[in-house]
Amino acid sequence: MNKKVKKAIEAYKNNLVNISAASEIAGLSYREFLEVLEINRVPLNLDTMPLEYGIKSIKKSLKKK
Repeated sequence: MNKKVKKAIEAYKNNLVNISAASEIAGLSYREFLEVLEINRVPLNLDTMPLEYGIKSIKKSLKKK
């Protein structure tokens, strides 16, 4: 593993960058970087805010009907 990939993984693990930015740092495509994360057993940093907002929006729209 080269230095750019290591740097990208560390930045991603520390929530300093998202997957897109980390893949650019590593010089890899988005998909290639996802594979690197999987191989190195790095969990995905999933933000639940968009999901929670979506659920609230759906509940709100269902109440209006």
